[in-house]
Amino acid sequence: MKNQLHAETAKLSLVGKHSHAVNFSPAKDDNHDLEYIAARLPAVLQTSLNLDDVIVLFHKEISKVFDFDSFHYQQQGVQCDISFGSRSHHACNYRLEMNNVWLGELTLTRRSKFDDADL
Repeated sequence: MKNQLHAETAKLSLVGKHSHAVNFSPAKDDNHDLEYIAARLPAVLQTSLNLDDVIVLFHKEISKVFDFDSFHYQQQGVQCDISFGSRSHHACNYRLEMNNVWLGELTLTRRSKFDDADL
């Protein structure tokens, strides 16, 4: 299959506001090991081809290791707009890309400022 994506070769990048890749290193929760979540995330996301389901799964997994009040995913190309939680004052925005293909934008908000380590 010519266009088949292989998990071991696909690279997901979170690209910040200024078009540079950012290191996504969320705060560690005692109940959920960050390395474990990161290792299983590709397998979890591959359980569905439905974009809405994949976004719900992604939200569920990152909420285990990263504190935020709201989660908003948007991709205008496929008219997808998914939100969870109540919007707060402080926000971080990510442009999602995989193998140089734009996959949408993700915005996380919370009441307290995001530290550099959070971004």
